Amino acid sequence: MLEGIVLGLFAAAILSCALTGHTVIWALIAGFFLFSGYGLFRGHGLKALGAMASKGVRTIMGIVIVMALIGMLTLPELVEEICRTIGLEEPDTDR
Repeated sequence: MLEGIVLGLFAAAILSCALTGHTVIWALIAGFFLFSGYGLFRGHGLKALGAMASKGVRTIMGIVIVMALIGMLTLPELVEEICRTIGLEEPDTDR
């Protein structure tokens, strides 16, 4: 029962951030504390919760690196589009 409440609160945090236009980082931070609190409630110690969190970060680090590389590849195109939008550069008519 408590698991459903914690997951529901996390889903509500993500949904509220998406609907209000706030960054999802706030929902992720709230989720970290929600799930950590649930872990404490279930009898896990802070040291064990820290180990679980660091293991999770190590697991997804490869994905984060790939996403950062993709972001770096698309950045020049984004800057060019922004410059065209605010009028700092003439539109490319060859497209």
